[in-house]
Parts: sequence; C-alpha cells; structure tokens
Amino acid sequence: MLQGKKILFVSQNAGFSGRVERYLYQTANTLRKHGAKVYGAFFTKFPGAQLFQTAFDGIYAPDNLPEDEFDLACIHKVSSLDYHIRFQKQFNERATLFVHDHEYYCPRFTKSLPITNKGCDRKYKSQTCSICAMMQPPFTWKHGLVAEINEKITFFQDRLDVMRRYQHTVVLSRFLRDNLLFNGFAPNRLNVIFPYVSTPEKMPVRENTSPPMILFISQLDGGKNLEAFLKVLSRLHHSFQATIVGDGQYKSILEKSVNKMNLEDKVRFHALSQPEDYYLHADIALIPLSPLEPYSLEVAECAAWGLPVVSSPSRGLAEALQNGINGFTESNHDINAMATSVEKLLGAPELRQEMGANGYKLIQENFSLDQFLRKFKKLLGIKN
Repeated sequence: MLQGKKILFVSQNAGFSGRVERYLYQTANTLRKHGAKVYGAFFTKFPGAQLFQTAFDGIYAPDNLPEDEFDLACIHKVSSLDYHIRFQKQFNERATLFVHDHEYYCPRFTKSLPITNKGCDRKYKSQTCSICAMMQPPFTWKHGLVAEINEKITFFQDRLDVMRRYQHTVVLSRFLRDNLLFNGFAPNRLNVIFPYVSTPEKMPVRENTSPPMILFISQLDGGKNLEAFLKVLSRLHHSFQATIVGDGQYKSILEKSVNKMNLEDKVRFHALSQPEDYYLHADIALIPLSPLEPYSLEVAECAAWGLPVVSSPSRGLAEALQNGINGFTESNHDINAMATSVEKLLGAPELRQEMGANGYKLIQENFSLDQFLRKFKKLLGIKN
C-alpha cells in the first residue's frame, strides 16, 4: 500500500518520555507494516530510546538529513525555531507540521487561565497572552526572568508566524483543528488524522472480579490531574483496587499522597511496559484530564479494550469518549460528581459491559486502520 515511500519523523526526544513519543512509536510501526520505509531524527535521548528506535528503519542526526531522500517529512515536537525554518526550506511541500497540543498558540501551553485554571477560549494576542503566560511561579522559569520574557513575548509571536507557513499541518483531533483555525492557520492546509488505535479481534468479556479494578494509565508528570484521581478514590464507598501505570517525575509525590490518604492497601504502581495486560485486567478506566485536553491516546486505548472511561468533558476527547455512551465525563473540579460516576460503574457490571461494548465500537469507527492509512496516503499524494 505504501511500498517505496520514505517517511521521516523529526522530534525532540527519542524514548518513551510522553504521549508524543508513544504516538511516534506506534505510527512508525504501523506505516512500516504497510510498506513504507520510516526514518527518525531526534535531538535528545530518554529512557527506552533503544527500544523506541527499533520502530524506525534508520536514525539520522537532525543536522545531517539528506536533501532529497524522503517523500514526506513529519515535524513533531521541535523546540528550536531555527530548525523549523531550516526544515521548511529543505523539504518545501514535503514538510508537514504535526501539532499535538496548544503550545503554538498559547504561551502557557495549557489554554488555561492563571489562578482559576479555567479553560481559555480567547484567540492569541501578543500583549494579553504574554502577561497571562508570565503569571506562573518563578520556579517554573527554567532560565531566569529575562529568558522567560524573551520566550513568552518576543520569541512566541515569531514562532507562531513560522508555524503558519507550513504547507501542511496535521492534527489528531477536530478540537485542535478548530483551535488552529481560530488562531490564523489556513484551513486548506489543515488535515485531521486520528491516530490508529488497535482493537482486540473480539470485544473482551470480563468476569465480575471482586473487587473491581480501576485503572489510571499515563505519564506521571503532574499535568494529568493525578491528585484528582486519588481524591476520587478517597471518596469511594464501594470496594475496589486501583492500578496506576506509568512513570515520571511526579511518581514519588504520588506515592506520598497515597500514604497520606490511607490508600496504600488499595493502590499499586506499575511501570508502563505492556499496556494491553492492564487494559485486559481492569474493569474501569479513571483518567482525569485537563478540560482542554487536545486528545488522549490513553482514553482511546482504554475504550478500544472495552473499558468504560470516566474522564473530563474535553472536546479533545469527543471522538473517543461520549458521556453516557461509553463512560462519563465530569469536571475535575467536581470530585464528588466524578466519584459518583465511578460508583455507578463499580456497582453495575452489566453497565460496565454495555458501555465497554459501546466504546469498542466507537474506536473501530473513529480510529480505524483504513481511515488512518487513507489520510496518510493523501499526505503522500497517493490516489486511492
């Protein structure tokens, strides 16, 4: 299907440092299985880099990329503006920007307001957004005040202008597409390509285990509302066990919180190795996320394995989670409401099975291999 096509992925990190890297790994493997030759170019290595790089036919240094070797250059997370300019010049029409979050039109990166942490629906404006972005604790300024001012005020506008120049831009949800349109990206250059999410051959049928298992799976980086997850658990009256799957700098803080909440007998931590094992043995997925989460592979994968999901009402999850159909969406700020939704599922195995089946079907419809390959072929200029 993609025989003879050579595709390059360029990103900041090699390794399993977050969802972008998981997307790269899975996508590279999928494209290779269908005939493409896939190469990578990365600036830094993270834990797991050796395994991560097995998804690619070859690895290049970002400063030493062949001029005319590739049919498509996919530019993911790259922090240097100079490299974006270089890639646009080097690859021209073949250069495609992949946008994974809000970082190109929100200097705070989160599309949330300071203090209240409520979602922001405003278009980027240099002066207003720069002031908002500076309203963060000084310990988050990695290189000091002057560097932070340059980053948030001078550099940010320049970067947004450069990002708009890509001839092709790919987003992984309609929500991200709408945000880019709102912030001046040309509609004829935008492509929505949902990630391919594999589903088991048959809908998993789970035995009514006692107590039911609640799963949280994600990078443990503090931005995933893990405290909300634990607070929900602390309000549950039904018996349960919980599994937190993932690694990250926030893990030690979480472990302390588990002890403070007297949940140490109910919560277990596991490294992210073979996620399918955890999807299969869980009964419910509880994944609190930002109200403006751009998308979530974890939510989609949980639904693909027939797990009802309790998460947040983010439009970025709309293709994978529908309230009352394959789970429940509740605001992270309303812990009691989220706990009530989890309680409904804990006490109703028939409802869990029904919602799980709905999610399994939803993922097959929205995240199928056929639609993924069809849209990638369009990027490559291949006619169906």
